[in-house]
Amino acid sequence: MPEPTKALTLRGEITLEDAMEKEENMLLRLQWPRDRVDFLNYIYRSRSQIKGIVFHHLGLPAHYKFALYPLDDWLHGSFNFCIPVGVDYPSGRRRFMLRCPLPYKLGQAVEEKLRCEVATFEYIRQHCPEVPIPYLWGVGLPDGECFTPIKQLPLFRRWLEYLRRACLWLLRRPLPCAFTRHPCPYTLKSGYLLMEYIEESKGKMLAFTWSEAQKDEELRRNFFKSLSRVLLSLGRAPLPRIASFTMANDGVLSLTNRPLTLRLPHLENQGIPTDIPRDLMYVTVDSYLADILHIHDSRLRHQPNSVSSKYDASGQMAVLTMMRALQLTRRDLRHGPFVFQLTDLSTCNIFVDDKCNITALVDLEWGCSLPVEMVCPPYWLSSECISIGDAEDVERFNTMRLEFMDVFEHEEQSMYKCDTSNAHSRTMIMKKAWEMGTFWYLNSLVDPNGTYTMFVNHVQPMFASDHYTNDDLAISFQQIVHKYWAMGADDIIAAKVKDLEQYQQELPTAFENAIHIPPEEKTQS
Repeated sequence: MPEPTKALTLRGEITLEDAMEKEENMLLRLQWPRDRVDFLNYIYRSRSQIKGIVFHHLGLPAHYKFALYPLDDWLHGSFNFCIPVGVDYPSGRRRFMLRCPLPYKLGQAVEEKLRCEVATFEYIRQHCPEVPIPYLWGVGLPDGECFTPIKQLPLFRRWLEYLRRACLWLLRRPLPCAFTRHPCPYTLKSGYLLMEYIEESKGKMLAFTWSEAQKDEELRRNFFKSLSRVLLSLGRAPLPRIASFTMANDGVLSLTNRPLTLRLPHLENQGIPTDIPRDLMYVTVDSYLADILHIHDSRLRHQPNSVSSKYDASGQMAVLTMMRALQLTRRDLRHGPFVFQLTDLSTCNIFVDDKCNITALVDLEWGCSLPVEMVCPPYWLSSECISIGDAEDVERFNTMRLEFMDVFEHEEQSMYKCDTSNAHSRTMIMKKAWEMGTFWYLNSLVDPNGTYTMFVNHVQPMFASDHYTNDDLAISFQQIVHKYWAMGADDIIAAKVKDLEQYQQELPTAFENAIHIPPEEKTQS
């Protein structure tokens, strides 16, 4: 029998039947491969522009040989295309990475993302120099604005810039960071970052090594020590508010951008309003968490396939209602401290050496000043899926967490010279977050698609385990509590079921218009 027709998504092949079951909006995801091809073609046609950009930021003479590596070496991430390029210096070839944001994944947030990312690079360079990050050689915005480190400028321009900064210092005006405007005749409509290429001799991606390295006690402890020092270094200086750093055109950094986590542009690009403008900042934990829950509510209202049935809709509403009601963060920390955190610290964004010491952190785009209780052991420590609540998986994670906490406490004592038994030490804040269930509560807010699962498997059992184990009570819980999500909740559910029906009618057309994988005929022998 012939295999069912498959369409291409950025995550691989999919059948129409499987697409119907996905929680994500597949109307968009089926379009993204075509958008990717269009963007690739644009970048490839811009080869001469790319060479000009690289030579401009590096200050190189035109006779140096330039190499754009083959398409097979280009890397497609969730929000960026990474293009390796090479320059032949008299001493030999050096490689660099040109990182271009994906307009079809970020929508109107491309410029915001780039300004926040370069500000994060500079904040870490200035305040956390022991945290290993790639060197940033240049930045270009979609509107053509271009920034280069002062030390890369031509000599005369460099001295003029130093003189300008001396005048600003004398006038007690805010001083710019190491980057300054450097007009460039070459641009890319996506904007870009030109950064250091992480060679294999410097480190390998942790995603390729962690499954084996975690089995070795020495390698595991080396990594835990490196990770602890990174988290402690980033969070060393308390910050006045919940926000992201951004860089203005004059090069001045300020903590005045909304806390830009990856979910904001991801949802906004799907047409889901977040009601969090770019200049909104927070001074209390409660107000920030309230707005995060509002984003979850907005997704439920506006994503066409946000529910799969009436029962699913009432379940999501009940969970969000309870998430608003529960108090699982410490009241004494509601006004801070707020500390800088990298919110996308996954195994793909960490490079380690053969001893499992961290040698580089990449993808700094979603760095924010956030509540200190959000600093926690990464969910991937044990390489298990802990959201579904499997007892053995959670136990393995907890074993790793306890070992990590021992190392973290030792490093905090070493770096901060503090009493880690104090209630406000980072160690005790982390331990208390695990004991109170704050760890599960805050992690359930990260991804709207996973909130329901995380709540019923980890948060709900802390308060009413019978609502988790008894199906009749679970159904009653949903039927009663969902009505408090919003006035007219049942009418909203009816409207969402109609949205789903309309979505399911439109999806076959989107599937038909997607890029298809030719089916293979199977024959019986």
